[in-house]
Amino acid sequence: MMGMTASVVLEPVAAITGRVFNLQRCSVHDGPGIRTTVFLKGCPLRCTWCHNPESISPKMEKMFTPGKCIGCLACIDACPENALTMTADRGVVTDFEACTMCGRCADVCPTGAMEMVAEMTDVQAVVDAVLEERVIIEQSGGGVTFSGGEPLMHHRFLIEALDACRAEGFHCTVDTSGFAPKEILMAVATRTDHWLYDLKSMDAETHLKWTGVRNELILENRCHVLRHKLTDTTIVAVSIANSQQGMSRPHVTRYRIFHHATESVVEADNLHGSVV
Repeated sequence: MMGMTASVVLEPVAAITGRVFNLQRCSVHDGPGIRTTVFLKGCPLRCTWCHNPESISPKMEKMFTPGKCIGCLACIDACPENALTMTADRGVVTDFEACTMCGRCADVCPTGAMEMVAEMTDVQAVVDAVLEERVIIEQSGGGVTFSGGEPLMHHRFLIEALDACRAEGFHCTVDTSGFAPKEILMAVATRTDHWLYDLKSMDAETHLKWTGVRNELILENRCHVLRHKLTDTTIVAVSIANSQQGMSRPHVTRYRIFHHATESVVEADNLHGSVV
Protein backbone atom coordinates (compact mmCIF):
# COMPACT_ATOMS: atom_id res chain seq x y z
CA MET A 1 0.00 0.00 0.00
CA MET A 2 3.07 2.21 -0.04
CA GLY A 3 2.80 5.21 -2.32
CA MET A 4 -0.96 4.96 -2.45
CA THR A 5 -2.66 8.31 -2.97
CA ALA A 6 -6.21 9.40 -2.35
CA SER A 7 -8.52 8.34 -5.13
CA VAL A 8 -12.28 8.30 -5.26
CA VAL A 9 -14.33 5.70 -7.09
CA LEU A 10 -17.97 6.64 -7.38
CA GLU A 11 -20.26 3.98 -8.74
CA PRO A 12 -22.89 5.36 -11.11
CA VAL A 13 -26.27 5.02 -9.43
CA ALA A 14 -29.57 5.96 -11.03
CA ALA A 15 -30.84 9.28 -9.71
CA ILE A 16 -34.03 7.86 -8.25
CA THR A 17 -32.67 4.68 -6.63
CA GLY A 18 -30.09 3.75 -4.04
CA ARG A 19 -28.84 0.51 -2.51
CA VAL A 20 -30.34 0.61 0.97
CA PHE A 21 -29.09 -2.18 3.25
CA ASN A 22 -30.93 -1.06 6.36
CA LEU A 23 -33.60 1.44 7.30
CA GLN A 24 -33.45 1.88 11.06
CA ARG A 25 -36.34 3.51 12.87
CA CYS A 26 -36.16 5.21 16.28
CA SER A 27 -32.40 5.73 16.10
CA VAL A 28 -30.93 7.87 18.89
CA HIS A 29 -27.22 7.84 17.96
CA ASP A 30 -27.26 9.36 14.47
CA GLY A 31 -28.00 13.01 15.15
CA PRO A 32 -30.31 15.06 17.37
CA GLY A 33 -33.58 13.61 18.63
CA ILE A 34 -35.16 10.36 17.46
CA ARG A 35 -34.39 9.66 13.83
CA THR A 36 -34.91 7.32 10.91
CA THR A 37 -31.49 6.31 9.61
CA VAL A 38 -31.07 5.20 6.01
CA PHE A 39 -27.95 3.07 5.51
CA LEU A 40 -26.61 3.06 1.94
CA LYS A 41 -24.38 0.28 0.64
CA GLY A 42 -20.89 1.01 -0.66
CA CYS A 43 -17.83 2.62 0.91
CA PRO A 44 -14.43 3.65 -0.54
CA LEU A 45 -12.73 3.03 2.83
CA ARG A 46 -11.75 -0.35 4.23
CA CYS A 47 -11.65 0.29 7.97
CA THR A 48 -10.42 -2.82 9.76
CA TRP A 49 -12.89 -2.21 12.60
CA CYS A 50 -15.94 -1.62 10.36
CA HIS A 51 -19.07 -2.70 12.23
CA ASN A 52 -21.10 -2.84 9.00
CA PRO A 53 -18.82 -4.93 6.75
CA GLU A 54 -21.81 -5.90 4.60
CA SER A 55 -21.98 -2.23 3.59
CA ILE A 56 -18.48 -1.99 2.10
CA SER A 57 -19.04 -3.36 -1.40
CA PRO A 58 -21.29 -1.20 -3.60
CA LYS A 59 -22.47 -4.33 -5.43
CA MET A 60 -25.63 -6.27 -4.71
CA GLU A 61 -24.87 -9.24 -2.45
CA LYS A 62 -26.76 -11.94 -0.62
CA MET A 63 -26.18 -14.00 2.50
CA PHE A 64 -27.08 -17.55 3.44
CA THR A 65 -27.43 -18.67 7.08
CA PRO A 66 -27.36 -22.48 7.27
CA GLY A 67 -28.80 -22.54 10.78
CA LYS A 68 -32.04 -20.96 9.53
CA CYS A 69 -32.46 -23.26 6.54
CA ILE A 70 -35.22 -25.90 6.83
CA GLY A 71 -34.33 -27.59 3.56
CA CYS A 72 -37.60 -26.77 1.79
CA LEU A 73 -35.78 -26.15 -1.52
CA ALA A 74 -38.09 -23.22 -2.35
CA CYS A 75 -35.08 -21.06 -3.24
CA ILE A 76 -33.73 -23.67 -5.64
CA ASP A 77 -37.09 -24.05 -7.36
CA ALA A 78 -37.44 -20.26 -7.71
CA CYS A 79 -34.02 -19.58 -9.19
CA PRO A 80 -34.39 -18.77 -12.91
CA GLU A 81 -30.69 -19.35 -13.57
CA ASN A 82 -30.38 -22.74 -11.82
CA ALA A 83 -27.58 -21.21 -9.77
CA LEU A 84 -28.42 -22.90 -6.46
CA THR A 85 -27.51 -26.38 -5.24
CA MET A 86 -28.32 -28.14 -1.96
CA THR A 87 -25.27 -29.77 -0.37
CA ALA A 88 -25.01 -32.06 2.64
CA ASP A 89 -22.30 -30.10 4.45
CA ARG A 90 -22.90 -26.43 3.53
CA GLY A 91 -26.59 -26.23 2.79
CA VAL A 92 -27.59 -24.17 -0.24
CA VAL A 93 -24.57 -23.15 -2.34
CA THR A 94 -24.71 -20.40 -4.96
CA ASP A 95 -22.88 -20.49 -8.27
CA PHE A 96 -22.06 -16.77 -8.38
CA GLU A 97 -20.99 -16.94 -12.02
CA ALA A 98 -24.56 -17.89 -12.91
CA CYS A 99 -26.36 -15.86 -10.22
CA THR A 100 -27.77 -12.51 -11.38
CA MET A 101 -28.71 -11.30 -7.87
CA CYS A 102 -32.36 -11.08 -8.88
CA GLY A 103 -33.40 -11.82 -5.30
CA ARG A 104 -36.09 -14.37 -6.06
CA CYS A 105 -34.47 -16.95 -3.79
CA ALA A 106 -34.65 -14.52 -0.87
CA ASP A 107 -38.24 -13.58 -1.70
CA VAL A 108 -39.48 -17.15 -1.36
CA CYS A 109 -37.34 -18.24 1.61
CA PRO A 110 -39.79 -18.75 4.52
CA THR A 111 -37.19 -18.46 7.30
CA GLY A 112 -34.85 -15.71 6.09
CA ALA A 113 -31.98 -18.14 5.62
CA MET A 114 -31.41 -16.62 2.17
CA GLU A 115 -31.48 -12.83 2.20
CA MET A 116 -30.33 -9.95 0.06
CA VAL A 117 -27.89 -7.61 1.78
CA ALA A 118 -29.53 -4.55 0.21
CA GLU A 119 -32.51 -3.49 -1.86
CA MET A 120 -32.70 -1.03 -4.71
CA THR A 121 -34.97 1.58 -3.14
CA ASP A 122 -36.50 4.68 -4.67
CA VAL A 123 -36.68 8.08 -3.00
CA GLN A 124 -40.43 7.91 -2.42
CA ALA A 125 -40.06 4.68 -0.44
CA VAL A 126 -37.57 6.40 1.84
CA VAL A 127 -39.84 9.42 2.31
CA ASP A 128 -42.82 7.17 3.03
CA ALA A 129 -40.85 5.34 5.74
CA VAL A 130 -39.85 8.62 7.38
CA LEU A 131 -43.42 9.94 7.20
CA GLU A 132 -44.61 6.93 9.20
CA GLU A 133 -42.45 8.19 12.08
CA ARG A 134 -43.34 11.87 11.73
CA VAL A 135 -45.01 12.28 15.13
CA ILE A 136 -42.17 10.85 17.22
CA ILE A 137 -39.55 12.55 15.05
CA GLU A 138 -41.14 15.98 15.41
CA GLN A 139 -41.88 15.62 19.12
CA SER A 140 -38.25 14.66 19.84
CA GLY A 141 -36.63 17.25 17.57
CA GLY A 142 -35.30 14.48 15.37
CA GLY A 143 -35.21 13.86 11.64
CA VAL A 144 -33.67 11.58 9.02
CA THR A 145 -30.01 10.56 8.77
CA PHE A 146 -28.27 9.14 5.71
CA SER A 147 -25.39 6.87 6.63
CA GLY A 148 -23.58 3.87 5.21
CA GLY A 149 -21.32 2.68 3.95
CA GLU A 150 -20.57 6.09 2.53
CA PRO A 151 -23.72 7.92 1.44
CA LEU A 152 -21.76 10.28 -0.82
CA MET A 153 -21.08 7.32 -3.11
CA HIS A 154 -24.80 7.49 -3.91
CA HIS A 155 -24.75 11.25 -4.36
CA ARG A 156 -27.49 11.44 -7.01
CA PHE A 157 -29.91 9.40 -4.92
CA LEU A 158 -28.79 11.22 -1.77
CA ILE A 159 -29.44 14.67 -3.24
CA GLU A 160 -32.93 13.69 -4.39
CA ALA A 161 -33.72 12.07 -1.05
CA LEU A 162 -32.49 15.10 0.89
CA ASP A 163 -34.58 17.44 -1.27
CA ALA A 164 -37.67 15.26 -0.78
CA CYS A 165 -37.22 14.92 2.99
CA ARG A 166 -36.58 18.64 3.46
CA ALA A 167 -39.68 19.39 1.40
CA GLU A 168 -41.61 17.48 4.07
CA GLY A 169 -39.97 19.60 6.77
CA PHE A 170 -37.59 16.96 8.14
CA HIS A 171 -34.22 17.84 9.66
CA CYS A 172 -31.54 16.05 7.59
CA THR A 173 -28.19 14.70 8.75
CA VAL A 174 -25.48 13.08 6.59
CA ASP A 175 -22.98 10.77 8.31
CA THR A 176 -19.85 10.73 6.15
CA SER A 177 -16.14 9.97 6.07
CA GLY A 178 -15.67 13.02 3.83
CA PHE A 179 -13.88 10.92 1.20
CA ALA A 180 -15.53 12.28 -1.94
CA PRO A 181 -14.91 15.00 -4.54
CA LYS A 182 -15.37 18.52 -3.20
CA GLU A 183 -18.08 19.24 -5.80
CA ILE A 184 -20.24 16.39 -4.53
CA LEU A 185 -19.65 17.29 -0.90
CA MET A 186 -20.65 20.92 -1.41
CA ALA A 187 -23.71 20.01 -3.50
CA VAL A 188 -24.89 17.80 -0.65
CA ALA A 189 -23.97 20.45 1.95
CA THR A 190 -26.47 22.94 0.53
CA ARG A 191 -29.22 20.40 1.25
CA THR A 192 -28.00 19.19 4.65
CA ASP A 193 -28.89 20.56 8.09
CA HIS A 194 -26.20 18.65 9.96
CA TRP A 195 -23.04 16.68 9.19
CA LEU A 196 -21.69 13.83 11.27
CA TYR A 197 -18.15 13.99 9.93
CA ASP A 198 -16.00 11.00 10.88
CA LEU A 199 -12.27 11.57 11.30
CA LYS A 200 -10.51 8.22 11.53
CA SER A 201 -7.01 9.57 12.11
CA MET A 202 -5.20 12.89 11.70
CA ASP A 203 -2.02 11.10 10.60
CA ALA A 204 -1.96 10.19 6.90
CA GLU A 205 0.10 7.01 7.28
CA THR A 206 -1.96 5.73 10.20
CA HIS A 207 -5.11 6.48 8.22
CA LEU A 208 -3.74 4.59 5.22
CA LYS A 209 -2.75 1.61 7.34
CA TRP A 210 -6.14 1.09 8.95
CA THR A 211 -8.59 2.39 6.33
CA GLY A 212 -6.82 1.74 3.01
CA VAL A 213 -6.74 5.41 1.94
CA ARG A 214 -4.84 8.53 2.93
CA ASN A 215 -6.64 11.36 4.70
CA GLU A 216 -5.62 14.52 2.82
CA LEU A 217 -8.89 14.72 0.87
CA ILE A 218 -10.91 14.10 4.03
CA LEU A 219 -9.16 16.92 5.91
CA GLU A 220 -9.49 19.30 2.96
CA ASN A 221 -13.21 18.61 2.71
CA ARG A 222 -13.65 19.10 6.43
CA CYS A 223 -12.23 22.61 6.06
CA HIS A 224 -14.48 23.37 3.08
CA VAL A 225 -17.59 22.40 5.04
CA LEU A 226 -16.63 24.34 8.15
CA ARG A 227 -15.38 27.50 6.45
CA HIS A 228 -18.38 27.84 4.17
CA LYS A 229 -20.67 27.48 7.20
CA LEU A 230 -23.32 25.88 5.01
CA THR A 231 -24.52 23.53 7.71
CA ASP A 232 -24.24 22.49 11.33
CA THR A 233 -21.31 20.09 11.75
CA THR A 234 -20.31 17.61 14.42
CA ILE A 235 -16.80 16.21 14.10
CA VAL A 236 -16.79 12.60 15.29
CA ALA A 237 -13.24 11.48 15.98
CA VAL A 238 -11.99 7.91 16.07
CA SER A 239 -9.12 7.28 18.46
CA ILE A 240 -6.93 4.45 17.15
CA ALA A 241 -5.08 2.96 20.10
CA ASN A 242 -2.97 -0.12 20.77
CA SER A 243 -2.20 -0.39 17.05
CA GLN A 244 1.14 -2.12 17.49
CA GLN A 245 2.84 -3.74 14.57
CA GLY A 246 1.38 -7.11 13.75
CA MET A 247 -2.12 -6.43 15.04
CA SER A 248 -4.87 -7.25 12.55
CA ARG A 249 -7.08 -4.45 13.89
CA PRO A 250 -6.65 -1.65 16.44
CA HIS A 251 -8.64 -0.83 19.53
CA VAL A 252 -11.00 1.96 18.49
CA THR A 253 -12.86 4.55 20.54
CA ARG A 254 -15.40 6.84 18.82
CA TYR A 255 -16.27 10.16 20.42
CA ARG A 256 -17.49 13.64 19.56
CA ILE A 257 -14.73 16.20 19.67
CA PHE A 258 -16.09 19.33 18.01
CA HIS A 259 -19.42 20.95 17.24
CA HIS A 260 -19.66 23.73 14.67
CA ALA A 261 -22.43 25.59 16.51
CA THR A 262 -20.24 26.24 19.57
CA GLU A 263 -16.63 26.22 18.35
CA SER A 264 -14.66 28.22 15.80
CA VAL A 265 -13.09 27.01 12.58
CA VAL A 266 -9.67 27.91 13.98
CA GLU A 267 -10.24 25.58 16.91
CA ALA A 268 -11.35 22.88 14.50
CA ASP A 269 -8.13 23.29 12.53
CA ASN A 270 -6.22 22.73 15.76
CA LEU A 271 -7.53 19.17 15.78
CA HIS A 272 -4.34 18.30 13.89
CA GLY A 273 -2.30 16.08 16.15
CA SER A 274 -5.04 15.73 18.78
CA VAL A 275 -6.26 12.36 17.51
CA VAL A 276 -3.90 9.40 17.40
